[in-house]
Amino acid sequence: MEKKKLSTKQQSPKPNRKAYIYTSLTLTAVIALVLLLVFYSPAQKAAQQVPVAAASSLAPAEEKPALLDYGIGGGTGVNAMRFQHEKSFPMLKKDKLNAPPQSTKTVFVKQLSDTQMSQPFHIPEGYGFVKIWVKNAGKQRMAISLSKDSPTGELIPDSIISIQGGSIWSIYKTTPWESGNYYVNFTSEGAPLKGVAVGRVGARLAELNP
Repeated sequence: MEKKKLSTKQQSPKPNRKAYIYTSLTLTAVIALVLLLVFYSPAQKAAQQVPVAAASSLAPAEEKPALLDYGIGGGTGVNAMRFQHEKSFPMLKKDKLNAPPQSTKTVFVKQLSDTQMSQPFHIPEGYGFVKIWVKNAGKQRMAISLSKDSPTGELIPDSIISIQGGSIWSIYKTTPWESGNYYVNFTSEGAPLKGVAVGRVGARLAELNP
């Protein structure tokens, strides 16, 4: 009987599929980690170089004036601020300096001119309420605002308005003011300002009606 010849050729082992998958995943993770370190470091360095004050140096957006277009007798208000479209303008004279103390008094009577101007007024102790009448005798709109201590000082909340030409408006608060120095600011939205403004202070709001 013939003996079967033994094959001297060794059979190659079957590829290990799981080991191949694990190797591929490990290699992919290593590459991703290297790329992350390469790109993250410059970005982090650049972010650290941005000055801290850069974000805070941005000026806040200016508040736009509320456009008042109500008919005579109409009005509006935001919180304690009130704006009334008046039929007539109270031409009030300044009180005499030596006059005896009264519960109300005029703090300014001012003719309006130029394209921008500010009128200071003082609220003494015991006079917690203010009423301002503005007559816009021009044809263009007029922007009005109230500020404390200076024309560019702290704005009185909800006080920025724009009134149409040929109208008369009163401006006041239903709550008491703090004593101190204030300004009413006027800005023309076209030709130079034209008109007049009057301001009065009082111990009670009802006493300020003309």
